[in-house]
Amino acid sequence: GVNSATAANLLDDYEEGTWTPGCSVASSDVSGTYVKVGNIVTAKFKISIGASGSNVNITGFPFTSNSDGEQQGLAREVETTGKLYFIRMGASGTSGTIIRYDANASVSTADSFQGQITYIST
Repeated sequence: GVNSATAANLLDDYEEGTWTPGCSVASSDVSGTYVKVGNIVTAKFKISIGASGSNVNITGFPFTSNSDGEQQGLAREVETTGKLYFIRMGASGTSGTIIRYDANASVSTADSFQGQITYIST
């Protein structure tokens, strides 16, 4: 609510865009959008996994997370089981590990995820 360009509370950093999620295993059908307000980023994604594995990472988040520690997001497997997964993004990173709600760190071929993470960027 401040109209002066010199005001301390002036919003001067707002951005919307798309990004292309990657994966540490084979993947397809990828898409992503983000909104960045100041240093707060909300990144949404869709990705289909083409290979099974443990400690699978979604890569290429649009901004690097800050160095203050781990940040969390949430995804749902939408193709087969519908189970919930956490997205764990480490400090100073642009990737997040997919971990199921029961701490199982494995994903299966043909799993498809839709999710989002809101994190503090550098």
